[in-house]
Amino acid sequence: MRRFLTGFFLITVFFFSCSHPVSASEEFEIQSETTYRLEEDGNISVLQEVSLTNKLPDVYSTEYSLKIEGAKIGKIEAADEKGKIVPEVFRKENEVEIKAKFNEAVVGEGKKINFSLSYQLLNAVVKNGQVWEINLPAVSGVKKSSQDKIILVIPKSFGPIAYLVPPIFEARSDTDYRYYEFNQADLDSRSISAAFGEFQVFDFNLTYHLYNPLKTPVKSSIAIPPDTSFQKVYLEKIEPLPENIVSDQDGNWLAGYRLEGGEKLNISISGSTRIFSQPQGFFNHPNEETIRGNLLPDDFWESENDKIVTLAQSLKSPEKIYRFVVDYLEYDYSKIRKEVQRGGALFALENQGNAICTEFTDLFIALCRAAGIPAREINGFAYTSNNQLNPLGLVSDILHSWPEYWDEKEKIWQPVDPTWEKTTGGRDYFKKFDLNHFAFVIHGTDSQKPLPAGAYKTGTEAKNDIEIRFGEQQPIKSKEIGAIFSFGKNPFDKLNSLKMVITNPGPTATYNLSLKFKSNLVEFDSRFVDEQIIELIPPFGHIEIPIKLNQPSLIKFGKANVSAIGNDQEFSHSFKIESLVWPPISFVLAGIVLGIIVIFGAINFPAFFKNKKNELK
Repeated sequence: MRRFLTGFFLITVFFFSCSHPVSASEEFEIQSETTYRLEEDGNISVLQEVSLTNKLPDVYSTEYSLKIEGAKIGKIEAADEKGKIVPEVFRKENEVEIKAKFNEAVVGEGKKINFSLSYQLLNAVVKNGQVWEINLPAVSGVKKSSQDKIILVIPKSFGPIAYLVPPIFEARSDTDYRYYEFNQADLDSRSISAAFGEFQVFDFNLTYHLYNPLKTPVKSSIAIPPDTSFQKVYLEKIEPLPENIVSDQDGNWLAGYRLEGGEKLNISISGSTRIFSQPQGFFNHPNEETIRGNLLPDDFWESENDKIVTLAQSLKSPEKIYRFVVDYLEYDYSKIRKEVQRGGALFALENQGNAICTEFTDLFIALCRAAGIPAREINGFAYTSNNQLNPLGLVSDILHSWPEYWDEKEKIWQPVDPTWEKTTGGRDYFKKFDLNHFAFVIHGTDSQKPLPAGAYKTGTEAKNDIEIRFGEQQPIKSKEIGAIFSFGKNPFDKLNSLKMVITNPGPTATYNLSLKFKSNLVEFDSRFVDEQIIELIPPFGHIEIPIKLNQPSLIKFGKANVSAIGNDQEFSHSFKIESLVWPPISFVLAGIVLGIIVIFGAINFPAFFKNKKNELK
């Protein structure tokens, strides 16, 4: 329901002649080179250099005209081979038309004129947070040619490429700038979209409200923003602390709480997230069971419906499904400020003019699943500067919805946004995503749960529970994991009740923790794996590992030790082993010795006194 639109304008070029009406491609051969030079002040200096050759003897050109919509224009200059041209500028509410009359008409077949037009697009480059963003549509109204060029000149201070669409034809650089060159014919009327910066940073404060109406205690959980392949979450604070934070099958992070009867609990979470343009290696791939689960029908994804199945079979690929959804559905701006009911995929298909982001998303997912392509929904925040699509701030905390499909070749959940492509007038959100989407929850096995932040209300809250703002790049220091060993309460099977609880104190998740266990005086049970990999421990979460030990031999006793090594840390636990054999043996031996002494004394005691008596005589 939220979109981003910046630096967007439309350029239309016309060539005028005084002859009978024919198309521009029949009249003239046109070669052009357009250079967009981006500057740190947010302006773009545009230079169009055009070569125009007459193709017909009875046609001649007298002027060049250009229209620009949705942009502020400044510093307009023009010239041809005969010298400077004073352009005429006509300004309307949302449009600027520039007419440049040539100093001399181009008359005769094969005659050519070279001319240039330069101007500034004011405030056309936007820096949002850590990222510079532009969206430049291709010049329309002229014949496309492989010889036509568009050159994008970017200051090196903007940082590395986050994304650049379409693919680069040629790139070079000098001391201060990078140059990206495109073929006009390859643009296919789509815009040039680019973002520069290492990653985007959002700071967030989220509030959740829980209530237990029962008289008995219950356990409840909230979904907090998780890591994904394209985002890394840093949890600075969560108050009160949960009993644990675990990950579900879809990759959501669920914080668990125990609520007493009648208890109300307000939970506050603050932190930041980094949004990347490329998938990150820290995130684990889903298992086959999860992927298969994202092929099933659900309440809002009617992938077994005959209409949806028939349509999906004709489309087949994710891109064709995406293009169909964008072209078919119409965005209903009036619905975003109302309490609307989610209709689902079939509703969207049958009511193409009543769509918002949920309908775009649901229809894409259902069609993908019907075509055998795993797909799922993301609920979250998406930044926009467009006030028409800016409902966040209302009590309802309306968020955005977009889909992901499973890319089997890349082994990754690929995010796309058909809603935003529809509402931005051409920005391609299939070939390249942006850095303005912040995922709160993932809906794969269930189309509705878990609920995202902003949806945990008890009916009495009258304020916004979601605060998102651009953040600054800060060094993040992860804390070392901790471990606690403990025995269960069963005195008859104590060794088999040993467990190790690994704790992650935050602020980031721990991935692929490799643990190697060792022991002395005691041996591990044959069923216990002494080398384990813990795939994930969310921040402020913990995981319990039961450690199975064999009973020691009958004669062993002393101080035993069990330890685990992981993340260059060693965790150990010592405990006392008492032999089951030595205590009774020691009593028997003591009894035997005592018996020998008694028997020896009984035999020798009378003789001893007799000898003493004789000595006294």
